[in-house]
Amino acid sequence: MLTSKYIDPATPAKEITPVQIKRVLAEFIERGANAEANKIRANLHAVFNFGLFADNDPANINGKTIYGLDRNPVSVIPPQKRVDKALDRFLSWDELSELLRLLSVTESACPIHPDFAQLTLLCIFSGGQRPWEIMTNTRDQWDEKNKTLTVPPTYQKIVISTLFQ
Repeated sequence: MLTSKYIDPATPAKEITPVQIKRVLAEFIERGANAEANKIRANLHAVFNFGLFADNDPANINGKTIYGLDRNPVSVIPPQKRVDKALDRFLSWDELSELLRLLSVTESACPIHPDFAQLTLLCIFSGGQRPWEIMTNTRDQWDEKNKTLTVPPTYQKIVISTLFQ
């Protein structure tokens, strides 16, 4: 859940303004988290688009209006430029050891949500798969007998064939 002093959680989606969104994102930028601001912006944009499309789907012309949005307040807020660049940094053995220690404690002692802890562990123990690659897998890609998880090329960030060119 995103919490900010600029948006009361009880505020209906249709009452959220671009100024409020700008202030929320500015909180991240002021502490030097420009890439995070872009991620939050992208997520907020998607959430408001969901509400817009849900209420305005012509296939559901007689459906109840739920969100009452007539615009996406995030659309007019530009993302920060040149901050989303891939890095080639990886965890040191000591950092990996510390991460595994932090994630291997009880749910109440874990510093992050238990679902994220389990996902992170699965990503590590599956050979460094990305969270999206794990989360988008379906049951038919899991071979229980051979204990094998297949990540199809359509889910992979780097398609294997490009490695050999």
